[in-house]
Amino acid sequence: GAVPENATSWIDLENFKNWQSDLFSFKFKNGVGTTLTQFDWVWSCQYGGDYQGVGHYLTNCGATIKKIYAVLSEHVNVTGKGSAPFNYGTHDDPIGGLDLQVIMESNGKFKKTVVGCQITMMGNSTFDIVQCDQH
Repeated sequence: GAVPENATSWIDLENFKNWQSDLFSFKFKNGVGTTLTQFDWVWSCQYGGDYQGVGHYLTNCGATIKKIYAVLSEHVNVTGKGSAPFNYGTHDDPIGGLDLQVIMESNGKFKKTVVGCQITMMGNSTFDIVQCDQH
């Protein structure tokens, strides 16, 4: 998460709120319309936390899996990662930020395809889609 380094205890951080995006999906179909592989998720986060009444911090941010599917002949591999935290605000009023990413590999006997999605989540509850295949 993006929380202050000088917080010595988790109880010093207050006022977090839960956030969840709309559904995101990667889906691959064959030539006749049959779904071969699929990955559905939402981005979720706890945002808006403050430390001694100051700042907008983030924690527990990432992709929450809703569905992973592969027909018998196909394979799916999904990975996720988050960046180190950064400050979108000022020293006196920090707004924590994180880059979050998911990558899906879909492969079968003849073809391997890799797609990804990356967002920037901020502690003031805003987020930007940096890049997203098939959204």
